[in-house]
Amino acid sequence: MTYSLWKFLNTDIKDLFSLDTVSEAADATGTVMKLAKTLEDKEIQEIAPWIEQGASLLDVLNTPEAELVESLLPFAKIATGLLKVYLIKSKKNFTFSECVILVAINAYSESLRGFLRNAEKEVSKQSKVAASVLADIEKFTLPEDKAKKTLLCFHRSSLAEHLSTLMRERLQTAGFSNEKASRLSNRATWNTHRYLTKAWNELPDEKLKFNVNSLAEWKTEQRKYDSIDTYLKEYISPNPTDPTRKSRWQVFDEPFTFKEIYVPLKVQPLTRNGDHDKTKRQIDLESWVKLLLDDPDRQNQVLFVQAGPGRGKSVFCRVFANAIRHQFFPIWIPILIRLRDIIRLQNSLEETLRNTIWADFVRSDTGWLTDNNTRFLFFLDGFDELLMEGRTSGGLELFLRQIGQFQRDCTSPEMGHRVIVTGRTLALQNVERTLPNNLERVEILPMGDGEKRQWLNRWSALAGQEKANQFLDFLEDKKCPPRLKGSINETGLAQEPLLLYLLAAMHRDNELNLDTFANADGIKAKILIYQKSLKWVLTKQRSEQFNLELTELQADALYRILTEAGLCVIQSGGECASITMIEKRLRNDNEANELLEAAQERLKENPLRNALAVFYLQPGSKGEGSVEFAHKSFSEFLCAERIKQVIEDWTNIIEKKHRSKFEISDDTLHREIYDLLGTPVLTEEIVEYLFELLHSSDQFQPLILFSRLQSFYLQWCKKDFINQSLEENFPQQKMLQLQKLNVSTGMQLVDIYAGLNVLIILFKLHAAAQHIDYPNLPNGASPAALSFHPCQDLDNDEDNRLLNIIYYADSLDLGTFSKIVGPHLIRANLSRANLTRANFESANIKSANLARANLEGANLYSANLASANLYSANLASAFLYSANLSRANLSSTNLTNANLTNANLESANLIRANLTRANLTGVNLASANLASANLSDISWDATVDWTNVAGLKTAINIPKKLQQNLRKLRLLGPKSKSPNYSDTVK
Repeated sequence: MTYSLWKFLNTDIKDLFSLDTVSEAADATGTVMKLAKTLEDKEIQEIAPWIEQGASLLDVLNTPEAELVESLLPFAKIATGLLKVYLIKSKKNFTFSECVILVAINAYSESLRGFLRNAEKEVSKQSKVAASVLADIEKFTLPEDKAKKTLLCFHRSSLAEHLSTLMRERLQTAGFSNEKASRLSNRATWNTHRYLTKAWNELPDEKLKFNVNSLAEWKTEQRKYDSIDTYLKEYISPNPTDPTRKSRWQVFDEPFTFKEIYVPLKVQPLTRNGDHDKTKRQIDLESWVKLLLDDPDRQNQVLFVQAGPGRGKSVFCRVFANAIRHQFFPIWIPILIRLRDIIRLQNSLEETLRNTIWADFVRSDTGWLTDNNTRFLFFLDGFDELLMEGRTSGGLELFLRQIGQFQRDCTSPEMGHRVIVTGRTLALQNVERTLPNNLERVEILPMGDGEKRQWLNRWSALAGQEKANQFLDFLEDKKCPPRLKGSINETGLAQEPLLLYLLAAMHRDNELNLDTFANADGIKAKILIYQKSLKWVLTKQRSEQFNLELTELQADALYRILTEAGLCVIQSGGECASITMIEKRLRNDNEANELLEAAQERLKENPLRNALAVFYLQPGSKGEGSVEFAHKSFSEFLCAERIKQVIEDWTNIIEKKHRSKFEISDDTLHREIYDLLGTPVLTEEIVEYLFELLHSSDQFQPLILFSRLQSFYLQWCKKDFINQSLEENFPQQKMLQLQKLNVSTGMQLVDIYAGLNVLIILFKLHAAAQHIDYPNLPNGASPAALSFHPCQDLDNDEDNRLLNIIYYADSLDLGTFSKIVGPHLIRANLSRANLTRANFESANIKSANLARANLEGANLYSANLASANLYSANLASAFLYSANLSRANLSSTNLTNANLTNANLESANLIRANLTRANLTGVNLASANLASANLSDISWDATVDWTNVAGLKTAINIPKKLQQNLRKLRLLGPKSKSPNYSDTVK
């Protein structure tokens, strides 16, 4: 520190005013009054005791922090005010560096004071802690070239580093933990810029020669900080002024918030391929995030959190973003975006963020992401909830690539932002191969005993200790099934936060007992919870009389309306639906229409809005006139319920004049198929719900349904519906209906979805009807009554039918068929079908019959073909990278030039298989049978698992080098002159 600055700091305050009229004052009181007048600040009289004592500025600034906190005396104003007086009265100039040091030190003290004031418990421990650090930096110097940089970006300056180190040591000495001391000093460092710019502009005009931060620039800066503060209050804190945003913190209709019931969750780090990384331990999700934020070697990594439905992804984002606001701001500024709210993906993530965040600090500043003094932590919640437009046009792949590139860009010194992305695991099934390589992936684990006990402790504070203890006894009862409480081999429903709450709430209200779940498997138990929670809400939580007064509708009618709302939400993209859409659909339902009209007559107002408010519905992200379910799982379940109701109607038969006929004609059936299934409604979750609901229904008639849908399917394959005139063109009618409701779609899109959804139902009916040993049925076994082959009439040259369907679907977006139908091909009969170059990436073709099918050049990347029958199939040049072929029948299969890298062929039957020039790098061949297989010119490496491989003695054309390796493993006998062995080395 220069001599002149040190002299100023140690100058008696009285002496600052002895040069002029102040010297005429008769006493200390007069001096103080003159000082107050000169500084034009009434609060300056707060320092009267030190002036009377002849104290220096350093003495004032070294006052115990507790006293200054209590008096709320602004540090920076004292220093800059007195410096201003000194400059004017003494006619002396400090150097630029001297001014920067003084103003910056006191701006830092002002910043720190704000955080210490919030740490009320610790303040009492450090009465002398934050006495100004000025006395500790007597020897500190700041070169002129670094002084300007200090003003422009204080937290990166050498002065900031020096001050932060000193303050951290003082805080630790006073009893703060190392972590808290570091956090407080760092927060003060990042926040200093706010005070520094303002204080600098209060210096005399002499400083303008330095050309740093004009008053106009400071006002712009201040407006930005005010906007950030407003955003954090309205969008991140649990206490916004907007009722809709505040309601998102509420746990359904309970009087408490998610913050009160949330417990930290455990995560398991994953490999690049999405498998559990066995080299890494489980860790708390919040701890994992903090570790990656602090790790300088992983600043280019996207924090990628995946999990199944109801595991707490969205609640984590909300609660942890608020914790960042409270504990780490402004080191990190949290930005929370529900991806369902993104209307359209832009050309870059930066553009998408700008169009999504409605805040002045974003809208008014094109350089908001390159400001050195702000660093954002983006929470992008729900990658599986991107609008349907994005999902059908490669939007998810594009979006994830944009995130990866954005995070790489953020490693530049001007940015430094980080991104956390969350979403459902299933949404990644078809994009694993295209994921960016800079994702740090974890999966949220089911709640363990520790997390459940923490949750129950919180529940006891809300529901009462007695109720919490009773619920714990319920879960620990020997009669409580593992599917409910969980076991080593099975994840229990009570291990998912959403379902745990529903169970606890119903148990609290005496709506749950152990008999409820007797003989119910996993999906049955989950459906029971949703069904009982619906009944609980409609008849217990809100009394039936209350519902009646609110809507004039009985519980059954309300349930019918909610199922329609669930369907509308899914048809609109899975996030929210317009009330107009729900109302129009109900108007087409005679029974529901009559109920609504009667209720409206009595209430003299539209009862639908009230009915929708009865369950867990809230205003939608599209604004007034739209609704969304509080949790996506509810809309999925209710959508499945509605589809089940319609399917049952399709199979109803009425007797008329001694004749039987369908209650719904073929023409009406076809119209309703497009109306019901003309959008991607049959997700994996909904299909699972749907078929369990159907199988549990006494009204389900699978044979009739199969027959009617198969007839539709054959007509659809011939393009009978899409080529009709306008009056009879059901795809076009559905398209126009959706477009009027602002749901983006097209006629071909509707046609493709309707056909693929019917195909899913036919495949599921077929799979459910097959013998347990399918597809390897014993000779003479009779075909099932519900046997479905998509290329039936193979003798009539229809073996290309499925291939044409795949190409038709993939005309929308490559991989559409595999994404939509692929998960439902278990036990499918595709024998002898021509599937040349078909895309089955990540498809689930387990136990399917593909005997003699032509799959030449097909894409079977990561496909599940376990136990599939591929006897004599043609897989030449097929891409089987990471495919699961365990226990598959590959006898006599042509695998010439096939890429089997990292494939699982454990216990596979490869007798007489042709593996010429096949790539077996990293393949698992444990217990496989290679008898008489042709291994000519194969590629392999040291990672191939040959454990217990059978049939090698009769395998032909084994490369010479491989023979040597196999002998070392004692899997092959001594060298023989048998023609079975080739001298080929690969």
